[in-house]
Amino acid sequence: MKIGIIGAGKMAQALIHGLLNNHYITADHIYVTGSSISSSKKKAELLGVRYAPSNAELIETCDWIILGVKPHAIIPILSENRDLFVKNQKIILSLAAGISLASMEDATHEQQKIVRLMPNIAIEIGQSTTALVPNKQVNQSELDDVTALVETVGQAYLIDEPMLPAFTGIAGCSPAFIALFIEGLARAGVKNGIAYQEAVNIAISATKSTTMLMSEKQLAPNTLIQDVCSPGGTTIEGVTTLEDERFIPAIVKAVDATISKDYFLSKKET
Repeated sequence: MKIGIIGAGKMAQALIHGLLNNHYITADHIYVTGSSISSSKKKAELLGVRYAPSNAELIETCDWIILGVKPHAIIPILSENRDLFVKNQKIILSLAAGISLASMEDATHEQQKIVRLMPNIAIEIGQSTTALVPNKQVNQSELDDVTALVETVGQAYLIDEPMLPAFTGIAGCSPAFIALFIEGLARAGVKNGIAYQEAVNIAISATKSTTMLMSEKQLAPNTLIQDVCSPGGTTIEGVTTLEDERFIPAIVKAVDATISKDYFLSKKET
């Protein structure tokens, strides 16, 4: 099998590293293209893979085509190469937000196999939380293969397309929310005499170990809260304060805002 990546941006490059580091595929079976032959050569040299002189040649050569370009470029690329997709049975993997399966099918043909992938920033360290959204033309065996590909860079979740904005809110946007929470803990540490960077490190360590504990023991959030909160103790005092400040409603409101923005951008792209 050969995999081609059109427009190897940051997410696509991280995916390539995951594929190679986990021996999913060898470097001589990965092809990339950039905005020009010179750009394609540079990307290929940087990543240690091969390059194709054009998108058309990449599509002809490869079995899976990963679209790593900006959303506004997706439909033009598919439309320009429609005849190649009609002629050859390829699987398209799109990393672009806001471009629906239906719009990509319209740009190629109704039998085109397409999977939308929505990774998050942790793909850079091989720990992405990634949504998989296949169209009806993708069979189970093919979906299993795509899942195995995605799992080289983290966890894969099969999602229905209408749920993708919500997934993006809780997986794609949440790293920024979590970082903001860590910043808040660090500021509290500074306020009470701990140096800023040390406070950041402590907050990161506590956050990481808490999520690991919840994952390994399969603890529900409320269970962990009850385990940590002793009656009349310090933790319940802090938890009560967060609840008084509407901490959870604020998080829900933030995720709702990302979903609304996602719908707006999707309509704008189409």
